[in-house]
Amino acid sequence: MNTIYLPKLGHRYAALLALFALSACNEPKNLSGVFVTPEPKASPAPITIQAPGEPADEQAPSVPSGVLAIALSQTSVQVSWNASTDNRGVSRYRLFRDGIEIAGSITGVLYNDLNLSANTNYSYTVAAQDGAGNISANSSPVTARTLASPDTQNPSIPAGLTGIAASQSQINLTWTASTDNVGVTGYKIYRNSVLVGSVAGTSFSDTGLSAATSYSYEVTAFDAAGNVSNKTALISVVTTAGPDTQAPTVPAGVSGSVISSTQINISWSGSTDNIGVTGYRIYRNNVQVGSLAGNSFSDTGLTAATTYSYAVAAFDGAGNTSAKSTAISVTTSSPPDVVAPTVPTGLSGSVISSTQINVTWNVSTDAVGVTGYKVYRNNVLVASVAGNSFSDTGLVASTAYSYAVTAFDLAGNASAKSAAISVTTSAAPDTQAPTVPAGVSGSVISSTQINISWSGSTDNIGVTGYRIYRNNVQVGSLAGNSFSDTGLTAATTYSYAVAAFDGAGNTSAKSTAISVTTSPAPDTQAPTVPAGLTGSAVSPFQIDLTWTASTDNIGVTGYKVFRNGSEVATNSTNSFSNTGLAALTNYNFTVAAYDAAGNLSAQSLAASIATPSASASVTLAPIADAYIGGTAIHSTEEWLHTYTWPDETIANAIVMKFDVSSIPTSAVIDNAELTLYLLQSEPDSTTSLASSTYNVSVHKMIGKDMDVNTATAVKYNATGFWTPNSGAPIGLEALGQNDISTAYITNIINKTNGPKYFPITQMVQEWVAPGAINYGMLLNSDPTSVRDHYRYFGAIENATATYRPFLKVDYHLPAP
Repeated sequence: MNTIYLPKLGHRYAALLALFALSACNEPKNLSGVFVTPEPKASPAPITIQAPGEPADEQAPSVPSGVLAIALSQTSVQVSWNASTDNRGVSRYRLFRDGIEIAGSITGVLYNDLNLSANTNYSYTVAAQDGAGNISANSSPVTARTLASPDTQNPSIPAGLTGIAASQSQINLTWTASTDNVGVTGYKIYRNSVLVGSVAGTSFSDTGLSAATSYSYEVTAFDAAGNVSNKTALISVVTTAGPDTQAPTVPAGVSGSVISSTQINISWSGSTDNIGVTGYRIYRNNVQVGSLAGNSFSDTGLTAATTYSYAVAAFDGAGNTSAKSTAISVTTSSPPDVVAPTVPTGLSGSVISSTQINVTWNVSTDAVGVTGYKVYRNNVLVASVAGNSFSDTGLVASTAYSYAVTAFDLAGNASAKSAAISVTTSAAPDTQAPTVPAGVSGSVISSTQINISWSGSTDNIGVTGYRIYRNNVQVGSLAGNSFSDTGLTAATTYSYAVAAFDGAGNTSAKSTAISVTTSPAPDTQAPTVPAGLTGSAVSPFQIDLTWTASTDNIGVTGYKVFRNGSEVATNSTNSFSNTGLAALTNYNFTVAAYDAAGNLSAQSLAASIATPSASASVTLAPIADAYIGGTAIHSTEEWLHTYTWPDETIANAIVMKFDVSSIPTSAVIDNAELTLYLLQSEPDSTTSLASSTYNVSVHKMIGKDMDVNTATAVKYNATGFWTPNSGAPIGLEALGQNDISTAYITNIINKTNGPKYFPITQMVQEWVAPGAINYGMLLNSDPTSVRDHYRYFGAIENATATYRPFLKVDYHLPAP
């Protein structure tokens, strides 16, 4: 039987077409054997024409195999299968979803099921049908689940982060697992704020570290959608110290000194060691003879006139020993001379004047030779001479002196003293008075005592003493040049003068008189207790204090400031700045007043002040934002555009400025993150333009201080032009490309609407630096994309607050 398919026409037309078909087949033209069967529910409807004598088609196609269902999106599933076979031919396929036929005239082996519900399971079967209406059994069911709605919820922050130093080069970290609305994918580990690992579990081994070094760690959790938790609290872990295998340096500068015929002293420069030198071993003729901590050694018990070889090695506490130093040779001296010279004889003295005596004696003899003589006056050595005479000068007139002499040789052997002789200088008349005492001054010690002092006078023979006069009346006589006058009347003025006298009774004139007034009666009254003590923490490291001034019967000299019970300062005013404090710490302060007499008040009531944290966080909205493209101004629009047109060309750029003046210039920026909210991307429906990702780069504006509210692709403000560039994106538009830095970061932006994050910590650190100029930033479109790809973000003018851009900055203030 031959089968052809005819449109749904009247029976007459169908019959005519059937006759035509029979003629074409060279079969007998007998309409009595023609059967016209319209296919139910199909267009066009098939008509089966059976030639006379041909059996009817009653064989169904084979069951479709290899059925596969794949979720394409949240609302669509694609179903495919292998083609069925049939004795005459498969005319169509029928698709069933959850047992209900949803398509009955599928001619291919692929079907896209649309308008489904997100995150839902669907079951599919397929049946094949031929032109005679025979239908195969349904295929085995297959199931597909549509994609879920996008996940935007961050995992919880990992808790319980701990670290253990496993060795000198490894630290093991563990933490408690985070939770997530969908599921945690893994964790990122940061060492010293730098990402060093990403793991799926709750532990991490950090290797390749330095021994005895402190490292800080933080961990974040992330899920499959790319949502990332905040970092854990920072912990610090120190690796263990490594074993010491390094020997000290070889001792240098080894030298020897001959002390005697039996002793040589060895010395050297100290060695160095990575940990520390413990001591040194001394080798004489390659045999160890000593071990000590210092860098010198006395070798005794040696043989006279003998050469010895010495070397030194250093060792440390771990037992590491340096190589021996270069050996030196030292020879002991010959046996010593122990025979003293003979005792000098014939000692005699001659009086030359009232201040000089000459002494002579006979020369001594010695086994080797006399080197010289030592002269003793009144048993005190006064000279050492080579000859046998000595002139003793500078003596006192009319004074008896005893003299004795010893002889000595080169070996230091000395004879006994000669017999002593006594010689008296001649007398000299003294008629000269001492000089007048100078520099007379007085010190008030108390209300009843004044101390007087002066410079010593001089005299041709010698000053014997001084006479002190108060109000022209002698009140003292003494040998020194100071005098304490006691028993005086308080608050009374006294006149003082001083005269010097010598042993002959010669007296100088009086010094110029001075006036000194005793102090008032002593002050025993303490100042009042300071009141109204208050303080304010002006920084994490400084607290300023003020209080009401105290009063005193004489006068307040100053104040003592106490912190947590201990005195920390004295101050002459009623305010004090206490610096060098610790952040986040509570301090208790009290103040006491004192006067010049040393009277101290009780301490004030305590003031308790806490220093603030050195860390802070601030969220900033742009002071202005816009996108630039063409000559129009877009600063008041609700959207910020990045657009690529034509291929691989930047058509639009986003510009914005933030005011970071609220952040101290000394701040260390720990993290700065710009958040833009993606509102629209090119549609997927235009497959030639479809793209799942798009690059957006962030640049610092360095060439022009732009006015965002008037900037265009041509001008950076109402009158100034961007620096020209030969490769302008569109026509003559410069788009600021010659006035920006290289990219601080380039983010791949997918097409999922929602917040997109751009870390710009370094850029913000540069903005807040002292003297820095903040010209703002520029976000570039993707220069690698094809035309008409774009990403639109919310501007600060957007009616929905959550769509507006903002900059979150975390920072801390370093200790001064």
